[in-house]
Amino acid sequence: MKQYYYTDGVNKYGPMPIEELKTKGISAETLVWYVGIDNWIAASQVPELKAMFKDEWNSKNESSFWDAESKNIDTTENHEIRDHALNVLSSQWGIAIGTFLVYTLILMVTQFIPIIGAVGSLIIGGPLLLGLSIFSLKLSRKQFVRIEQLFEGFQNFATALGAYLLMVLFTLLWMLLLIIPGIIASISYAQTFYIIAEDETIGPMDAIDKSKKMMYGYKWKYFLLNLSFIGWILLSIMTLGIGFLWLIPYMQVSRARFYDLVKHNNI
Repeated sequence: MKQYYYTDGVNKYGPMPIEELKTKGISAETLVWYVGIDNWIAASQVPELKAMFKDEWNSKNESSFWDAESKNIDTTENHEIRDHALNVLSSQWGIAIGTFLVYTLILMVTQFIPIIGAVGSLIIGGPLLLGLSIFSLKLSRKQFVRIEQLFEGFQNFATALGAYLLMVLFTLLWMLLLIIPGIIASISYAQTFYIIAEDETIGPMDAIDKSKKMMYGYKWKYFLLNLSFIGWILLSIMTLGIGFLWLIPYMQVSRARFYDLVKHNNI
């Protein structure tokens, strides 16, 4: 008999059979795990749990929120993407803020190292960004996350470094023409590290090309998604940067959600 575990974000409970799990009043986004899957996933992603709690979750409008099959980038508004991010983060603010803070501090400290700071930032920037993408995707998908995932990008160091350097180079070359072409180019490359996070065998140039194809027709929507945070950015500046502790995770999970939605259109 399959035994389940679930977590409230702090403690883990189990093992227990599905009948006992039913008495726990779990929600659609409660993280569960059982032998046979690699990561913790939302309860609504488990067919037998979705069937068991269907009426209860529908009455609370929960299961439809996690029904990825019914969503894609064309049918999802940007405010829904942001709502998804806030819903995900509501029980994960601690680990999210901690991870993004470590990411920022590592880059800041590296840049202050005399002589080698700029080079060091270029070398570790790619692997760290890949790790951040892995973390953000798992967070957006309501899978189990831990701060160590930030460093998983170093396991694919060559690809991460190559993709990062190529993206910087291509963006700078476009910037030589005008600012706007540079912005458009950077948006075209926006999905590169999410693609590498899901396919460790892909090469840097192939990942960039795939991102460009994936973003075809959706660059404006992605631009508007990022532009929608401008008010929060100004507010964070007014708080002497403290607001960025919450804003950066909010933006990154929104971007990860955008990737999953736009990817759905390219399957």
